[in-house]
Amino acid sequence: MQKGASGLLPVEKLDVVFPALHGPFGEDGTLQGLLELMDVPYVGAGVLGSAMAMDKVVQKHICRQQGIPTVDFLWFRDIDWRAEGGSEPFPALPDQLANRSREEIVGSLIDALGLPLFVKPPNLGSSLGISKAHDRRELFNAIEEALQYDRKVLVEKAVAQPRELELSILGNENPRVSVAGEVFPGNEFYDYDAKYVDDNSGLEIPARLTPGQLRALQETAIRAYVATECEGMARADFLMEKETGRFYLSELNTIPGFTSISMFPRMCAYDGMSYPELLETLLQLGLKRHRMRKLLRFSYQ
Repeated sequence: MQKGASGLLPVEKLDVVFPALHGPFGEDGTLQGLLELMDVPYVGAGVLGSAMAMDKVVQKHICRQQGIPTVDFLWFRDIDWRAEGGSEPFPALPDQLANRSREEIVGSLIDALGLPLFVKPPNLGSSLGISKAHDRRELFNAIEEALQYDRKVLVEKAVAQPRELELSILGNENPRVSVAGEVFPGNEFYDYDAKYVDDNSGLEIPARLTPGQLRALQETAIRAYVATECEGMARADFLMEKETGRFYLSELNTIPGFTSISMFPRMCAYDGMSYPELLETLLQLGLKRHRMRKLLRFSYQ
């Protein structure tokens, strides 16, 4: 077979694609859109679900509209942060900070959400660019850090002494959810180093929850999955207040870590699904979604 201009062998037939990459251009709907145009089946959420789940601001808007609990947050765009004044006032959304100076944005964040605060680039994964700000100076620096990775910034109120809980979700139209697992970060929070560099974080499956707590988390995870048009799989991450048991959806991750020791397959394994069975199930879900889509009409005449 002759190599193409890229030096790679051309692909004549793809049965199904399993996207195994994080972040922009792989998890945000762009790759999924390419595969749709190529008419190739693939595992996981489609274009819309991938895009909504990837953008944490949009995801929170959708979830809040459906009554799903999220931590209090505000957000703003890079042009709002870097504006020098003199422009016409922008009709901002209720949770958006605009038409303010940098000092006013920082002051508004502290006044509305208190300290400490989590500052995030909304369209990134693996906790990249996330900072925990304890004072005004740290908040300013955290915003500058986040703007290196995204054109808008999400700022969240910190949950006091949170438990970090995760659940695996599997399925298309009728998703099912696993038991919960708990993460015990070795650092102040579950940042990039705690996930991938420092070997000092702990995991427990199943998490120590009452039956009522587990049921509430599972039901909320399914509602969020459906609300954001997820398919195939997702990992639902929650924060739970230790004292009150009140919980918040932190985010849905449509392409979770998928090594044999990652939380998603480990939670599925606890429920009796082996790693090979999990992979086969996901491939079949991708193929089924493609078959169902082929039944639709895309022309009028």
